[in-house]
Amino acid sequence: MIGCKQTNALVSMIYEKQFRITSATNKRFSSGEMVNFVQVDAMKLQMFSQTLPYVMKLPLLLVICFIILFAYLGKSFLAGIAIFILAFITNLSLGRIQAKL
Repeated sequence: MIGCKQTNALVSMIYEKQFRITSATNKRFSSGEMVNFVQVDAMKLQMFSQTLPYVMKLPLLLVICFIILFAYLGKSFLAGIAIFILAFITNLSLGRIQAKL
């Protein structure tokens, strides 16, 4: 609910500012580009506010899972951690390459 309220507040603030700006003053962006900014950026802000709690609790969840796995598997758990770290680094580097393309 907070994301929706935040998105609506942002959209209304941008529209109010757009109504105050004349077309002679705003030479950088057309009205269509402004509407696009409102729709895309407001949606990104809403998605960010919805996923933020999950992102914040992820490190704690990983630590708890690693502790439980260590309790069950013992030292062989370290092989799983090595594979996890290797997969994380590979995924991170592939993500950076994809972002450049």
